Amino acid sequence: MAKPFWFLASAPDAEPITDPQQIQKDYPYWRFRVMYSMLIGYTGFYFVRKSLSVAIPVITEEFDISKAHMGLVLTVFGLTYGVSRCANGFLADRSNPRYFMSLGLICSAVVNILFGLSSGIIAFGTFWIINGWFQGMGWAPCSKTLVNWFSAKERGFKFALAGTAVSIGAASVMFLNGYLVKYHGWQYCFFYRRA
Repeated sequence: MAKPFWFLASAPDAEPITDPQQIQKDYPYWRFRVMYSMLIGYTGFYFVRKSLSVAIPVITEEFDISKAHMGLVLTVFGLTYGVSRCANGFLADRSNPRYFMSLGLICSAVVNILFGLSSGIIAFGTFWIINGWFQGMGWAPCSKTLVNWFSAKERGFKFALAGTAVSIGAASVMFLNGYLVKYHGWQYCFFYRRA
């Protein structure tokens, strides 16, 4: 990994713990922590992915943007997201999943703020397509972490549990952003309000 991205390098192998009491004490704690961290993190990705869906009707009306133009933005977002998931899957396999996922979520949040500062279709499209790239940095580190912390017999249930972040995030963002758009303005969907 290049020097500017040293923090993304895979963590070195940990020293094996041989004391059964230590294993019994620490292992369940860390597995629980890993699972809830992934749930919270991946739910966060949905907060910075689905916000546009709620804001589109207001944005198109306020800036007189056609549905065709917004449809094009969403289509290119989807294509970028798909390519990103593939490319970032390879990168996530060779990275520290905790930092890789965090970097994607932080960058996506920054792009959302920039989107909230925007006021034209070119800026909207550019920022949302960039968001598509960072959105692809979410699931691959979760998968890698699940495989590392849970046995093959447990993985079906654990992957299903981790997958609930999708429903939790999507439902939460629809309710929260619906309220924000109605009572405060579309910019609040992107964590920013213009004066």
